[in-house]
Amino acid sequence: MVADGASQAGLSKWIEPFFKEVPASPASALSAPSSKYYGGEQRIAKTGGNSVVVAFPGAALGASSPETAVLVALLGGQPTIKWSPGFSLLANATAPGATAQATNYAYSDAGLLAIQVSGSAGAVRKATEASVKALRSIAEGGVSQENLVKAIARAKFNLLSGSDGNSTGLVQAGANLIHGIAPLKVAEAIKALEGVNAEKLKAVSGSPHPFLSSKRLLTVDYRRPRHY
Repeated sequence: MVADGASQAGLSKWIEPFFKEVPASPASALSAPSSKYYGGEQRIAKTGGNSVVVAFPGAALGASSPETAVLVALLGGQPTIKWSPGFSLLANATAPGATAQATNYAYSDAGLLAIQVSGSAGAVRKATEASVKALRSIAEGGVSQENLVKAIARAKFNLLSGSDGNSTGLVQAGANLIHGIAPLKVAEAIKALEGVNAEKLKAVSGSPHPFLSSKRLLTVDYRRPRHY
């Protein structure tokens, strides 16, 4: 049970009537094979809008992967300053008429780092090509020190804003405890982010860039069907 601002006595008072029948430990251990990433391509016709998702393995829930957090901040997509595209690679590479956003979806035993592009058909195509180009530049070590420093600062902000006493932080702490993962240690996580450099970002992709190879690339393309 995870709570914010509650006393131990007050929390126990509400736990007792609702969870007294729950055993302290499971009757039998649950075991399941770890999730595996296979990739591939899928195209789905849709009447509303156009979008492409390019995804590759990311960081699982509770995994110590500061490089992934900095990579997501570096790719970015949505500007953090009004009336400015910001420093992120996707925000500056996206064509007019399209939007792009990088997100790491963390699951209990696997992660999926996805770039989601949506907009008009022509703009989505250009933005997707630019997004892949940005990924290649990172995999080849072509990240400027200025953008790296900004990405680390953004990753630190995301970490601190997501780990405070609000509902998001509580949900994350609860999910970690359920899956047997130690609660987040903010000071250690911040120090790990500060230690990320261009070489570590390059190492996330592996060699020779497995997340851009045909076997590891997942592309979902939603296109408006044509009428003749």
